[in-house]
Amino acid sequence: MIGTIGEVDRIFYRSLEELESHHLDEAIKSCMEAICGYEELGEYFKSARCQNLQGVIYAAMDNETMAVDCYLAGLEYCRKHQVKGLAHLFYCNIGTRYLELGDTAKAIDFFLKGLEDLTENGNDLSDLYEKWLIVNKLNLGVAYFRFGRLEEAEENLKAAMELVESTGDNTYTFTIMCGLSKIYLAKEEEGYVRENLHTMMEYVRLKLAPLNDYMQDIISFIDILKAIGEFDLWREAIEEFDQLSREVKSPTVMLQAVEFWLDYYSTRGMLEEHKRMCIRHTQLYMALKKYINQDKIMALNAKLELQQAEDDVKAAKLRLERDDVTGLKNRYAMQMHGPKKVELAYKTGTMLVVGILDLDHFKELNDTCGHLRGDTALKQVGNILDNCLDGYGDIYRYGGDEFVLIIPNGNYEVADKVARKIIKSIAKSHIPNKAAPINGELTISLGICCCIPKETDRLEDLFDIADSVLYQVKNNGKNNFGIKLIQESESCSI
Repeated sequence: MIGTIGEVDRIFYRSLEELESHHLDEAIKSCMEAICGYEELGEYFKSARCQNLQGVIYAAMDNETMAVDCYLAGLEYCRKHQVKGLAHLFYCNIGTRYLELGDTAKAIDFFLKGLEDLTENGNDLSDLYEKWLIVNKLNLGVAYFRFGRLEEAEENLKAAMELVESTGDNTYTFTIMCGLSKIYLAKEEEGYVRENLHTMMEYVRLKLAPLNDYMQDIISFIDILKAIGEFDLWREAIEEFDQLSREVKSPTVMLQAVEFWLDYYSTRGMLEEHKRMCIRHTQLYMALKKYINQDKIMALNAKLELQQAEDDVKAAKLRLERDDVTGLKNRYAMQMHGPKKVELAYKTGTMLVVGILDLDHFKELNDTCGHLRGDTALKQVGNILDNCLDGYGDIYRYGGDEFVLIIPNGNYEVADKVARKIIKSIAKSHIPNKAAPINGELTISLGICCCIPKETDRLEDLFDIADSVLYQVKNNGKNNFGIKLIQESESCSI
């Protein structure tokens, strides 16, 4: 188990750094480690955010299937753990996948879902709210542009730029400027583009955005330069990207750089350079195919490892709620789930049956026959109780020779039927107990409370009633049961 939140935070930020440097194998491993760490610490908001990052990393690997799996799982995780203010991330990233695949209408639907969620649930996100709102408006602007809805595209991109200026966060300034430039070119208005060319070129040199976003920005910027015939800046932009591609050594990024050169050389009529770059493109394409296959294998391994980690956590929780001797649910499980049963019975106005049972003369059995024989008797009784409660409710080993039964949506008749079945089944099992006065066989005593809980009633209140009934049964000779029915006009508190 990860020790502290600080340690897991460092793993998360390491994963971000590895993504930005395009060391994707390392990034996905760190991300998965962080997810498990946050989950173990109960940091559900951070775990959900990390699951979104996991999808982003798979998308950077060109593994769309795994990416979408992560986003859908993240949405379900947010619903399950009532995580507010993060669903928009998953909606936006699913929208981005649709946008890249050419289904702009669906992309817009998801971006709008993301905006709605962020508006409704993002007020407590502090600085993150404005940062994520910038991204959402930017996504909508790009999608509306591709859909040919230029006015809505311009409106959203201008809103994003206003947020950038108010926050001073320039991470996406270049992206927004490229988007606005494309809109104005589509309107045949080059003024904005010409005025901001050198500013945009400066952002090319600064490389502020994460690598995948930066690559998309360069694609947009080169389209703009090509459209207005700025060949010198076009070449300079390619050189900046080419240098970066050699630094990160990613086949995908290097192949994109080569494709930039192919387009440039073809447009300028530089045939020898174009021919040379075609050979380079073939070499990189073959390397990329191998790289993608390795990524798919790694992604599959990672998913299996994550599934194993989740299974291990579930198994650990299951072991935590199980009694080692009988295999029944234990006292911890009862304390975790019992109060919820009381609350549900109160809200639905249904009767809850709570019983306390112990083994008669069990101490004498342990003293005369030993604890191993005692454990065997507990196992036998546990199996009988489990069978008798099957279909009715749950049985827990409370401790020592005491067991607790809880039957939701019960009534007096059910309680009486189950109690008689238990007494009869114990008798038919003929479990030896030389210290017992009845045929030298083990018997049990059982006290039951039947009650429709009031708002203030607690599980302990029902226990107290059942325990007092058990005490009376013990005083009256044991090997029997008693039931106390609390009327609706009465309180379970005694």
